[in-house]
Amino acid sequence: MLSNLGYWVQLSVQIAVYKNRDHSCT
Repeated sequence: MLSNLGYWVQLSVQIAVYKNRDHSCT
């Protein structure tokens, strides 16, 4: 279960970074 949590955390971080980069594209 812990392994799954880390996986989801990494995925969430990657999505956040991707969205932030896309939004910060000026």
